[in-house]
Amino acid sequence: AASDVTVHWDVLLLVLFSAIAAKLLHRVSGKGSQWVLKLTLPEPSSLTQLRTDVAKLKEQLRGISMTEQFADYARLKRRINRQETELGSQESVHRSNQWKRRIIADGVCFFLIEASRIGIILFNRQTPVILMPPEYLWPLARILSFPTGTLGALGVPVWALL
Repeated sequence: AASDVTVHWDVLLLVLFSAIAAKLLHRVSGKGSQWVLKLTLPEPSSLTQLRTDVAKLKEQLRGISMTEQFADYARLKRRINRQETELGSQESVHRSNQWKRRIIADGVCFFLIEASRIGIILFNRQTPVILMPPEYLWPLARILSFPTGTLGALGVPVWALL
């Protein structure tokens, strides 16, 4: 019957809220870390300037006839190639820095989520979340009641692992 079941609402709501918050943080951590990266590690102005210079040079190249002004065309083409190579190497360094910071941000987020879960388990380990007759949970009553020590109780670790 329903009167046989006792619910500790404060602990149940704490565990459910932390589980929902952890799931949400796991889902948005990738997008959140990208947003933080854009704020903390903006694209260097030299990279933006180099991109602009390459675009201007390519525009100049379109205005030169390859057959009539071959020397100017070849010189400009070599200059564009050098700047594109430099642009590629700078972009590679920037992406590498972003990747390193994203790994750190994701690691910090994961650590905070798991530390909060461990804290909830440690501080509420003796409190049963739901208390019911042991026969409702047979044959898993002893495992599910760990570490409360109360037979027929569902402990916080069981809820936190859901």
